[in-house]
Amino acid sequence: MNRFLLPSILLPSICFASNDLLTVPPLLVVLGLVVFFTLILPQTKRNNNHIKLLSSIKKGDEVQLTCGIIGTINSIYDQFVKLEINSGTYLTVDKSALVKILPKGTIQ
Repeated sequence: MNRFLLPSILLPSICFASNDLLTVPPLLVVLGLVVFFTLILPQTKRNNNHIKLLSSIKKGDEVQLTCGIIGTINSIYDQFVKLEINSGTYLTVDKSALVKILPKGTIQ
């Protein structure tokens, strides 16, 4: 009975050996699409939204930084933003640290 078991084990590998070249390219395409739709596309959307946020800020906006600090924009420079954290307390930060624009009146 052992002599019949060995050929049945080898049979699938022999049958699929000729089709391997035909199955690899579609699998690579599917893998590429999965990577594109799960990694690249969402990151591109996040980057575009962040660029829109940075271009829409203006003096007087209340914003939140990546570290959680909130403040009012006092002045805008090319690369940096000067925030008023408290009355008379200013903080100069990189524009890329801005996360979101808060609704007016959030800071009291």
